[in-house]
Amino acid sequence: MLESLEMFFFQLLIVVVLISVLLFLIKFNISLVMEKRISKYSINSIMENRVSLADNIYNIYQKMVRLLSVFLLKFKIFNNYSLKYSKYIDFFDKNSKIATDYIANKILIGFIFVLLKAMTDIIAFRHTYVYEIIIIGLIGFFIPDVWLKYSNYLKRKKIENDMYNAIIIMNNAFKSGRSTMQAIDIVKNELEGPIKEEFKKIYMELSYGIPLEIAFKRFSERIDLEEVAYITSSLTILNRTGGNIVKVFSSIERSLLDKKKLQLELKSLTSNSRAMIKSLVFLPFIFSSIIIILNPTYFYSLIETSLGLVILSIIVFFYIIYVYSVHKILKVRM
Repeated sequence: MLESLEMFFFQLLIVVVLISVLLFLIKFNISLVMEKRISKYSINSIMENRVSLADNIYNIYQKMVRLLSVFLLKFKIFNNYSLKYSKYIDFFDKNSKIATDYIANKILIGFIFVLLKAMTDIIAFRHTYVYEIIIIGLIGFFIPDVWLKYSNYLKRKKIENDMYNAIIIMNNAFKSGRSTMQAIDIVKNELEGPIKEEFKKIYMELSYGIPLEIAFKRFSERIDLEEVAYITSSLTILNRTGGNIVKVFSSIERSLLDKKKLQLELKSLTSNSRAMIKSLVFLPFIFSSIIIILNPTYFYSLIETSLGLVILSIIVFFYIIYVYSVHKILKVRM
């Protein structure tokens, strides 16, 4: 009786909060409509200091991240754990962002996931188990890592695609008698995207007196591409021993062009294998969805019993190994 009464009060509290949010949004919408009506009879101020609701929420969240990050700095374990996130901090954001901000963001997202799970269970009259809270919290904690790795992968692919254009621009600059510093300045002004930001970092490091080989070595460590490592070693050798930089960059340009041609040819030759891998990944989910639509209780024996969960875990485990093995066998490295 007492437990059901507590559940009722929790549900009542959530309903009150949701109604309050709904009323606030309705009021906010009415104010926007009235502002739109009056705006045609008034003159807008040149200085616009108002902040939108989304920006306010974002600013509050960032303040919470920073406060938690400052608190985490007191613990050595979080400082050591945050070292692997240093590579994600942009060169121009080092004064406003620290590595522990990423850990604080992960902790807050995990907490939000747990809070949403608890609210959902309360509304559905369902008891929340400890293992569910742990699983949901871990999912929320590691989701930012997936996003960071994916965004870093896209950045590397974009830089890899634009590297050939950067080499052409630098080679043309060397042919016209420009220095390495001037060639880098032309690249950062001509190109767009992540490679522009990277060459801005190189240019700024060279402006501060950092040697050329060290600046490009840092560039190579940040990006981890074979093309960048090749350029770094070439510039290091040229800087130490001397040589014809135009011939060296012409050779790099030809090798990169040949590599791009081979990549395009390889992509067309392996299109069937890549299609097969995608089919292996998505077909089980498609068939399972069709079966669930036709017979919603078909998989209940695998979900509601301990033996079924064990069998399902084994199936998923061997399926992942199978897809990974096929992917490794069909993958061709250049």
